Formats: sequence, structure tokens, C-alpha cells
Amino acid sequence: MRQKNKTQKKIVRKSLDIQFWLRRRGIMQKQIAKDMKVSEVLVSTTISGKRHGGRVLKHLKEIGVPEHFLAEKK
Repeated sequence: MRQKNKTQKKIVRKSLDIQFWLRRRGIMQKQIAKDMKVSEVLVSTTISGKRHGGRVLKHLKEIGVPEHFLAEKK
């Protein structure tokens, strides 16, 4: 398992807001993964902020997820 460097900044996303937004529109993470041909784990960890999946973030923006939900702490 890779250890975090203490100088790395934690990715801050409003994961609960993203999940709620998706659920209200009937969009499942499983379907996003299938449409993108990526793993469900990649979608889930990107939404939670544990990972920075650029393609997943771009796709979420394209389907209308508000950008402030996807924001990163600088």
C-alpha cells in the first residue's frame, strides 16, 4: 500500500452531495463505470476524493454535476 506524503494536499470533494445529485437523477456509479469502460472502484474512489480520476471528473462535469461539488482544495 502506498503511503501518503505528509506534504500532499488532501482532495476535498463534496462526495455526499455528488452521490445525492446522482441518485436524484437516477444515475448509478455502476452505470457511469460501464459507460466509461472503467472500474466501479475508480468511479467510487474519484467521487469520494481518495483518487483523482481526470476522465471520471470530466465525465461527471459533462453529465451536469455542479463543479463546486468536484472542487479540490488548493
